[in-house]
Amino acid sequence: MVPLAQGRAYEFSVALNPKPGFLSAMRYYYYLPIAFSRIIFFALKQKQHSLTDLRVLVFLFMTPWLYAFNFRGSLKTPFGRVIVTDRDKIRSVTHGAFKTYFGYLRDLSFLIRPTFFPVVVDVGANVGDFCLALAPRCGRIIAIEPGFANFNSLRANIEANGIRNVMTLKIAAHNQEELLSLTGIGSMLHVVDLGEGETAKGLPLDRIFADLKVGYVDLLKIDVQGHEEKVLRGMKEALSLKRIGLLVVEAHPIWGIWPKNLVSMMTNYGYHLVMENSHLFGQPHLYFAAD
Repeated sequence: MVPLAQGRAYEFSVALNPKPGFLSAMRYYYYLPIAFSRIIFFALKQKQHSLTDLRVLVFLFMTPWLYAFNFRGSLKTPFGRVIVTDRDKIRSVTHGAFKTYFGYLRDLSFLIRPTFFPVVVDVGANVGDFCLALAPRCGRIIAIEPGFANFNSLRANIEANGIRNVMTLKIAAHNQEELLSLTGIGSMLHVVDLGEGETAKGLPLDRIFADLKVGYVDLLKIDVQGHEEKVLRGMKEALSLKRIGLLVVEAHPIWGIWPKNLVSMMTNYGYHLVMENSHLFGQPHLYFAAD
């Protein structure tokens, strides 16, 4: 019998990554329009809207049409230009813009003022939405992304905007050094049993910080599709020595990663939960700071 969490994860993965053929084609007509609609309605329901809010909303309204007409090329987003090579990049850019603006940026402006960060680490950078948004308000960003297609998009988007303070690493943050397998599309790329999908080198963040001579990280964001616990175990030294100022983790219950378990882990390291934002798609954002 398949455990409930694994079963739900499998069903969700199939919905986003069906096998080629009729079901794959139908995905464009029933699943994604629903996802686009949920994003737009959520944004519209916010109590107050600034001029920046409206600019982001206009972009979100535009993206379903770009998706429907299979737009490809350079696209101006609220955070800069992105290079769109296929429909899945439109999906990633739309979700990323929504999550970054109505999630991360709003939460950070509430928690920390002024919001300037000398050193930022983005684990699971995907196509770079978070990097593009944070680049003007930080000194240095280390963007970590293991997926081949995602990494190429990340680098292309950084170059398209002439950003000079972002270092990109094609690595999977992990609890030890070993080869990992990945499967999935775009932002749904996740670690699986070795032998499936593409491969990437897994490294602990403690090792990466030591190699790059990073002593203190002001803001660290983790979005790794169910690999959160192993990423945290791979930064035991940094957490134990309180070298992380503010840590935000996107929890993925659908992959069996529950917020309460992450809170328990962080409590053991001497960090406490300062904010929890229930994400629209059931992936809560947990913000931790040292005690």
